[in-house]
Amino acid sequence: MTEYERFMRLGVDGEAIGFAPGEEQGGYFCTPLGAHALGWDVEGVHFCRIDGMGETVFCVNPMPLCGENVRPVARNFRDFLRLMLATGGAAAIEQAGDMTRAQFAAFVQSKTEMENRLRPAVRQALERIAQGLDLSPMDDPYGYIEALQAGFDAGALRFSDEYYDAKGLERPEHGEKQGGRG
Repeated sequence: MTEYERFMRLGVDGEAIGFAPGEEQGGYFCTPLGAHALGWDVEGVHFCRIDGMGETVFCVNPMPLCGENVRPVARNFRDFLRLMLATGGAAAIEQAGDMTRAQFAAFVQSKTEMENRLRPAVRQALERIAQGLDLSPMDDPYGYIEALQAGFDAGALRFSDEYYDAKGLERPEHGEKQGGRG
């Protein structure tokens, strides 16, 4: 059984932590070809694996701040869960690439304080993950995500014609790497 399957059997309230069930294929113009959605946050943001990219978990964002629609966020699903334990959910993971270390730390701290006061469902979901899968929070979530994204070749991603039309990009020649900055 995979770590994802073990997670799903826990019955975690995914909406509370920004990782709710949804369509497996994504369905957004910027969802890479071969993507399999694992969970959904808000406004189309989803986390997925992509055929040919191993166990890496990616974040797909139809409306990114920096212009990159697709970024790797974890080497595998276990690390993704550890990142959620460290950050209080998926929101900070999705936004890490658009923040400095100080901004990220402030975001995580304010979000954690707010969630702990206002939404016990968040704390309960994270506790269920930690205990049910015997996981601990990632020590340096920002450093982990930053290093993973710095070493990623976005040219390996493939997209539909709709993506290239929406972004105003020329389609790669058949047989070439597709994607570019996602």
